[in-house]
Amino acid sequence: MSTLANIKIIKTFLNKYDISPSKKFGQNYLIDEYKLNSILSNINITKNDIVLEIGPGMGIFTYEFCKYAKKVYLIEIDQSLKEVLTKVLENYSNYEIFWEDATKFDYSKIKEQKIKVFSSLPYNSAKKIIMNLLESTLDWTELHFILQKEVVESYISTPPKADFLANYIRLFGKPRIEFVLSPKSFYPEPKVYSAYMTVVRDDEYKDYNRRLLASYIKYAFSEPRKKVKNNLRKIILDLRHIPSEILDKRPSELMLQDWVRIFKGSI
Repeated sequence: MSTLANIKIIKTFLNKYDISPSKKFGQNYLIDEYKLNSILSNINITKNDIVLEIGPGMGIFTYEFCKYAKKVYLIEIDQSLKEVLTKVLENYSNYEIFWEDATKFDYSKIKEQKIKVFSSLPYNSAKKIIMNLLESTLDWTELHFILQKEVVESYISTPPKADFLANYIRLFGKPRIEFVLSPKSFYPEPKVYSAYMTVVRDDEYKDYNRRLLASYIKYAFSEPRKKVKNNLRKIILDLRHIPSEILDKRPSELMLQDWVRIFKGSI
């Protein structure tokens, strides 16, 4: 077969293995071969690459990854897909599957370095999966995500409209939206548009306690209309070492460098 991104092939597999796309796990399968090839071209997998795919589903992308990568790791929560995934990947041995929940997965199990990560993320658990991944010890170089369009827009937002997610992900890398996917690109069709985004690793802030810094940002955004000083004085006893021009702004108006200055001034 050329690719699995075909509605006839998807329906054939669903009928043969008596399975249905799970709403619980947010399963919407890509059936747009052009978009599939565009994403694969952007990831640009070579014979030396290590790939991690979160939520492979029926293996639409996995089938392609195993063609070219040195090793492919998979994290999948839905064990009803075992039989179909085994069939799709029957000609490959360069993969390893963890049948686990990606929101809680222990990434220390993956010892490889310089990993390219891909996931078509379920809308209801995307944030938890991404935060668990970013806070892990996984040595990734690139992240490639298909997400709800509005979520991607929040990740790439900038002041004066930046939100918590935008600041959080920039602690680890540089996010960028590549293109939008219509509901018709998937089966079953979701009710919303999706977008493909990439994050290139950037360790500019690796010497900081990024988890603690993120907690400051998250706390400030708990009441986004208030000035930063009104939010942070509840958790930072002494604000005198933080410039007033930062404290008098609202959270959405701050650059990531401003949050770092707050962090430095609080310790």
